[in-house]
Amino acid sequence: MSKKLKKSVPELRFSEFKGDWNLNKLRNISSLSSGATPLRSNISYFENATIPWVKTTDLNNSEILKTEECISEIAIKETSARKNPVGSVLIAMYGGFNQIGRTGLLRIEAATNQAITVVFPKPVIESSFLQHFLNRNVDEWRSFAASSRKDPNITSKDIGNFLVVFPSIAEQAKIASFLGSIDTRLTQLRRKHELLETYKRGVISEIFPHKIGKRKKNKLPNLRFANFTGDWQPKKLEEVIVKRNSIASEHVPLYSLTIENGVTEKTARYERSFLVKDENEAYKLVETNDFVYNPMNVRLGALARHKKSHCVKVSKYYDVFSLNEFVDIYFVEFLLKSYNSVQYYDHMAAGSLIEKKRLHFVDFLELIFLFPSVEEQEKIVMFITAIDKKIEAVAQQIDQAEQFKKGLLQKIFV
Repeated sequence: MSKKLKKSVPELRFSEFKGDWNLNKLRNISSLSSGATPLRSNISYFENATIPWVKTTDLNNSEILKTEECISEIAIKETSARKNPVGSVLIAMYGGFNQIGRTGLLRIEAATNQAITVVFPKPVIESSFLQHFLNRNVDEWRSFAASSRKDPNITSKDIGNFLVVFPSIAEQAKIASFLGSIDTRLTQLRRKHELLETYKRGVISEIFPHKIGKRKKNKLPNLRFANFTGDWQPKKLEEVIVKRNSIASEHVPLYSLTIENGVTEKTARYERSFLVKDENEAYKLVETNDFVYNPMNVRLGALARHKKSHCVKVSKYYDVFSLNEFVDIYFVEFLLKSYNSVQYYDHMAAGSLIEKKRLHFVDFLELIFLFPSVEEQEKIVMFITAIDKKIEAVAQQIDQAEQFKKGLLQKIFV
């Protein structure tokens, strides 16, 4: 933060508070320490572990109530790891550029690793206020870390020299309480989003029968809507797929795949040179609702539906297909995605490692799945789509709350 401040009061302020805010280095208004990583080869450091141990991946720019790992009392006694009190503010010094400057506020007593600076505020500064202030100004030291070092990071010295602008304890408490109410709302929304996602995964796992392989055996789902009867019929994918061999013209833009979001524009060409050998290479045409399959990966994460309204082209090394009229396109998309979690294709793919396994399109077409009537497919799609809409609505609420908070942080702090 620049030492030359343009103003000493915030743009937005509670009316009962007057006067300039104070300016001081963080090391003058707090005590600083760091943690340690006990040797993992020493089993006693992680055996019967009860002491929460914070890593940079645990930092979430909010309160810390639990950690991914714990260490033992023996680790505390024999290493430089130490317990830090409730109210400590944690700051990531390194661990990847996106981690630099991330914070956590301890609501439990916990140790940390060496990549984290522990800031314990003196009585002049309130912990929650300090964390909000640091979150608001995180871009400043990330920029410094990127420009001043070969490997981006910040040091405990950088953190100690960081300038903090703060009002009286009473005003700090009022600001922290106000922002805390927004954080509580965000936590509730994120939890709701997580529960909806979990519910959707559970519903899908109950609706779609798994592990049928090449067995020609009828089977019913665990969860089924009323008024639908009869077995789901096993079908090879080749029975419902229409392969597309159309060659794309030059004016169609070249696109690349993402795992989750269908076909997504990359730039002008693929980055991986083996996909584009020369200017004369033929590209396949992809129309709206076509599926694009990557045989270079055993997972169906390598399959995506093109959801945009315009045509694109992809490398000839991808397989492109549409569906016949006897299946619902959204049902098939949900069906295929549901198999991501069950490692359905491992035994069918060539290669010794999962990362290198291949499921060529000719083998992909031989896979057998269970299909109900088109009417039941549509009912299932309507149900799952309704859940998706709820998930999207909550996601939008989260985004709006985050943007609202971001705007407030710019105005409520100096």
